[in-house]
Amino acid sequence: MATTAIRAANAAPQTRARPGRFTTPGGLKTVYAVCMMVGALTFALGLFQAGGQVRIWHSFLTSFMFFVDLALGGLFFAAIQHVTKAGWSVNVRRFIESMTAFLPYAAAAAVVLLFGGKSLYEWMHPEIVAHDYILRGKSAYLNAPFFAVRLAIFFAGWLLFSRAIVGNSVKQDETGDARLTLRNVGLSIAFLLFFAISYSLFTVDTLMSLSPHWYSTIWGVYNFSGLFQSSLAAIVLITVFVMKRGLVRGLVNDNHLHDLGKFLKAFTVFYAYIGFSQFLLIWYANLPEETIFYLNR
Repeated sequence: MATTAIRAANAAPQTRARPGRFTTPGGLKTVYAVCMMVGALTFALGLFQAGGQVRIWHSFLTSFMFFVDLALGGLFFAAIQHVTKAGWSVNVRRFIESMTAFLPYAAAAAVVLLFGGKSLYEWMHPEIVAHDYILRGKSAYLNAPFFAVRLAIFFAGWLLFSRAIVGNSVKQDETGDARLTLRNVGLSIAFLLFFAISYSLFTVDTLMSLSPHWYSTIWGVYNFSGLFQSSLAAIVLITVFVMKRGLVRGLVNDNHLHDLGKFLKAFTVFYAYIGFSQFLLIWYANLPEETIFYLNR
């Protein structure tokens, strides 16, 4: 039924026109507001509930990582479109870029996360580190000040690249300057290099260090595969939503959905492949510092 509705809303012949600025429907704004209020209230109650801080901070971290991944996934996808000089994605690029709008809020949420550090990470407790040989060995990296510095560097870089790449794209709508496209190619290459290192370390800091005695050399790729698969799914949903409202007639059609769907299918398989690869490597090596991850689960 959804496909039929989309085709009907975008049936040829159509007049191509500037879609204009997207205005969020009132009903959707209400849903946003209710969800935010429920989330804020639940979080506040969890903080003041006896013994509930550990659980509520883990919930916060889960939500934090999910939405950070979507925002970074949008920027990553936009960057690879610029690097490959793809033409098919131009008409859906604005949907992709819109996902990066959460990054400033994510930076603020990262500051909030620091306040819950002791409820999440045992390496933030000096008394535990003092009696743990492995944690003492990792203390030069796993310590609260350096953790905060790394978060600041990661988000500063992501925000600067987002502002530059998306800013040039939006500016081009006004000026038509083709040099902005070429400028974004160089910026996107630099971002992809920074992203590869920063996101890998970011997932090590925020997620792997929840179990500081365990490590996996494939962890960064494992998280990236989930980031991109989830982001592609979000892009497809956004595109379908806008198409069903008839806002991009003559600009976005089933061919764009088909291309996005192929990306989504490919990276769903890739996500499963990386997840199984991590398990297989740990299983046949059978090293205690690695198998603990699966034994606990």
